Amino acid sequence: MKKLKDIQKLSAAELERIADDASVKVPAELNNRLESLNKRAEDDFEEAGSFLQEKAHRYFWPAAAVIAIAIIGGAFYLTRPKQVQDSFEDPMMAYAEAEKVLAKVSQKMGASLEIAENASPVIEKTDKMLNVFK
Repeated sequence: MKKLKDIQKLSAAELERIADDASVKVPAELNNRLESLNKRAEDDFEEAGSFLQEKAHRYFWPAAAVIAIAIIGGAFYLTRPKQVQDSFEDPMMAYAEAEKVLAKVSQKMGASLEIAENASPVIEKTDKMLNVFK
């Protein structure tokens, strides 16, 4: 018979090979006890599985509702408008920045008006051609 220290030194593959060896006789009493323990473990496992399934069905909808509320709340929190902070402490700096922005807007508007004025003769010519057919 092997000692515990020798058994602990064996690898998993060696232990599996020894367990699969059919020439090793297991005492009948030990075999009966192992089979009864295995049967009880299987029964307990099945009972625990059915219990967990019952609990899972009972708590599924409340858990789903909590998750949905958390997702919706998170979406509202992330999409809420942010507080506008004053970016300039000095009013003169703010005024200078506003002048820059207004100058840029004015420049873009001027370019747009120029394009519209250049397009005006083409629009008038097209309008005259369409009025001929009325």
